[in-house]
Amino acid sequence: MSIEYKLDSNSVNSKILFTEVSNFIREGFDQIGSIFSQDNGRAQFVLVLNDFLHTLLENDILTHWNVICDLRNNKVVDMENGQYRLTVSYKQRNCLNTTELQYLVRVDKNTDWTIDFSI
Repeated sequence: MSIEYKLDSNSVNSKILFTEVSNFIREGFDQIGSIFSQDNGRAQFVLVLNDFLHTLLENDILTHWNVICDLRNNKVVDMENGQYRLTVSYKQRNCLNTTELQYLVRVDKNTDWTIDFSI
């Protein structure tokens, strides 16, 4: 397997919503594989995840969310070694707490997979 991750969570208000969000992220990891180690791959992953969370906002499930997977929560040396942090936080409607999901992602950079997002 070219990508592995560990999930830590805080203040999970709804296990049903937590499962829906974490399953979406897991499926994304399964599909993107080692491409997650590329800047464009991570940016695309975050964009798709933001679209998914925006849908939950439109369906009146969330009031706000934030997804971070860049230099704000990653050190360059860790990224060069194929280790990344993905932070997802969201606040459900009618809840005081903000749920936070912290993913520690390790990518096997010894693969030949590449992806070109240029048009």
